[in-house]
Amino acid sequence: MSATGPWDVVDSRTGEFWLMEAVEDHWRQTPYFAELEFKEIPEESSRIAGFQTGQLDTFLMSFDNIPLVESVKDAKLLSIPNAVEMGLRIYGNWYPMEGVEPRPGYDPALPWVSSTTDESSDDWKAAVKVRQALITAIDRQALVDTVLAGHGHIRTAMRMYSDFEYLLEGRDWEFNPEKAKSLLAEAGYPDGFSITLTPSIRGAPAETESCEVIAQMWNDIGLDVNFQKIPYGTLRPQLVARTYQGATCHAGSPLPTPASGYGSYLSQNPFNRG
Repeated sequence: MSATGPWDVVDSRTGEFWLMEAVEDHWRQTPYFAELEFKEIPEESSRIAGFQTGQLDTFLMSFDNIPLVESVKDAKLLSIPNAVEMGLRIYGNWYPMEGVEPRPGYDPALPWVSSTTDESSDDWKAAVKVRQALITAIDRQALVDTVLAGHGHIRTAMRMYSDFEYLLEGRDWEFNPEKAKSLLAEAGYPDGFSITLTPSIRGAPAETESCEVIAQMWNDIGLDVNFQKIPYGTLRPQLVARTYQGATCHAGSPLPTPASGYGSYLSQNPFNRG
C-alpha cells in the first residue's frame, strides 16, 4: 500500500539519492536506525570502492565480484534463494498434431526426436535413451561447486515454484558418463552425433561459462558440440518460430504459480519448449 511503509521520504534527487527517516511507532515495525540514504551509483566499480572504504553499508553487486566483497573484513552476503534457475532445454520435438500447423523445426532425423509418437515404438525408446544420455553426462553438482563457487543447488523444481521441491523425490539424475555412452550405443549412436548448444544470454550468473562446461561434458561422451554464442535477440525468434533444433542453457526467474508457466507447453503460445 502506498505511503504505509516504515520509511518517510524527506528528500531526493533524480539519479543521485533518496533520503528517508524512520517512521516512529510504525504499525508493523519501527526501523532499527533513524535515517536511511540510498545513493544511485550506476558504476559497480564505484559501489565496490565505496563499500571497501566504509562509505557504503550495503550495495547491489554482480556475481563476478563476490570474491572482492568477501575480502572485506566482516562483510556478509545476502542472497535470495531460488532467485534464478538454469535449465537445459532440448528442442526439435514439435511432433505433428491434428489441427496444428506443422512446425518447421520438427525433424525425426535428430537423434533425440522420434519418427512417431508411439511410446512403445523402438524409435521413441531410442530417442528417450539419447535424452537420458544427454542429462546423465552432466555433472550438475560440479557446476554449482566450481562455476558458481557453491552459490546454488541442484534440487530445484522446474520453474522454481515455491514449495514444489517435493515433486523431485525419486526423479534425480545421476552423473554417470559411462552410462551415458552406453545409452548412446543402445540408441544406435556409439560414435556420438552432432548437436548445437546455445546459451540464452539473459544476464544470469555464469550463464555462458556453465553452458561451455556442459559442452565439454558432452564432448567427453563422444558428441560433436557446435557451441553457438549469439545474442538472445537472435536466438529467441528461432524459438518462437519453432525452427531451432539444438539445445539451450536457459535461465529464468521464479513464477508465482505453475499456471504461469503452463502456457509455454502449449502449441499456441508464442514461446514453446519444444
